Amino acid sequence: MTRGLFSFIFSVFFSAISLAQYTVSDVITGLKYPVTFEITSDGNYYVAQKGGDGFATNIDAQIKKFDNTGALLGVLWDFTDSVETYFERGVLGVAVDPDFATNNFVYVFYNHASPAQIRVVRFTEVNHVGTNPTIIFSYNDPFSAGNHTGGNIHFKPGDNQHLFITIGDRATQANAQLLTNPCGKYLRINKDGSIPTDNPFYDDGNPLSGNDDRIWTYGHRNSFDFCFSPINDSLYASENGLNTWDEVNVIHEGDNYGWPTCEGYYLQNSTTNLCNNSNYTDPIDDWSAPVPSVTGIMVYDHPLMPEFQGHLLVVTYNNTSKLYDMTLSGPGLDQVTNRVTVTLPTSINGMTDIAQGLEGCIYVIKGGYTANGSIKKICPSNMGLIDLSEKANFVMSPNPAADMVRLEFEEALTNSSIELIDLTGRVVYTETVSGKTISINLNSVSPGIYLVSTAAGLRRLVVE
Repeated sequence: MTRGLFSFIFSVFFSAISLAQYTVSDVITGLKYPVTFEITSDGNYYVAQKGGDGFATNIDAQIKKFDNTGALLGVLWDFTDSVETYFERGVLGVAVDPDFATNNFVYVFYNHASPAQIRVVRFTEVNHVGTNPTIIFSYNDPFSAGNHTGGNIHFKPGDNQHLFITIGDRATQANAQLLTNPCGKYLRINKDGSIPTDNPFYDDGNPLSGNDDRIWTYGHRNSFDFCFSPINDSLYASENGLNTWDEVNVIHEGDNYGWPTCEGYYLQNSTTNLCNNSNYTDPIDDWSAPVPSVTGIMVYDHPLMPEFQGHLLVVTYNNTSKLYDMTLSGPGLDQVTNRVTVTLPTSINGMTDIAQGLEGCIYVIKGGYTANGSIKKICPSNMGLIDLSEKANFVMSPNPAADMVRLEFEEALTNSSIELIDLTGRVVYTETVSGKTISINLNSVSPGIYLVSTAAGLRRLVVE
């Protein structure tokens, strides 16, 4: 390849990165009041549609299932005849059993209308439709303000027996400090609805007497979402403050997170008086007023976008097109050493959830209180441009690679240069080689996306 042709391809490739680092595209459209979703290991989507305020829009309160192209496979369950959707209530969470391949279980968090209860129901999916609804969690929730009665549900990776649940304080601040009810708490139950005896506040196994044995942590106001890190299993949570601070927490078994005394690092409604109470666990980061209403949260773990590797990513309901990128450090990855605001190239308002796709792109819901919701995919803009490298006359494997990558050429090279070039245009590796099969040691190469430049053409390499 001539240097002029290489320079042209290089300039096209990298100018696209600098001008528009990410592209945003629709995956699923036409969603009604979507709140959260889960991407399964086979690329399917389960989407929870909250339903709008009042009975007239209860018809939209559904769990829908889509295939990996975004085509509707079916409505798992329609909650029209049983859900309460007033204000923040509705169908709010969905989780697929880790053993779905053998039991076909799907779990849904929702607010039941009559009797008024917060419920988690387990369905057995048959041909994309839920059957045999079984209540595995319930809590009486008589009519109140209608907010802080929701939350989400997730399984911890590697633990196929326990379901984690978060519930707000039901707009009654004192609930958060009471160990006698599940409000303002994180909960942990067995997936059949029974209570693990090793929970930190377990006493008699009856949540209606003594402690609520299901409690994992307490002192929360209104935790919108949470995630488990695929890197170290830590549990990270987004939490909505009252007026002054939103926050992100690392959830540790048995800890008290300080609400209603504390909000962010400070006393409630203060920006100057630190909470400074050793009985409470501080957040790892916070946002001052006007609060952004933090919602979806995830830890990124994929070589496609190395700038996010191992970072905590948070979206918000109020801040349009903003993705917060938080660098974690410390032995427990429980410190935020840097926070960057990423502005997406396409306007996305009302984001309520975020997830990582199988290919490494980032997916977000544009939803909440909108009858025109969607799931959008955020990918690096260079993904399409890398097709130029398909004309290269060599095969490269494995890709992604960790320690070593092998190049197989159609014709033998003779004293030819091979270079690895990062996304800034910097040459990070160079070697003069001969032969048809060349192995490159990657131990000194940082994880990321590179161009492999040879006399036979260019290819894209992901180093893990």
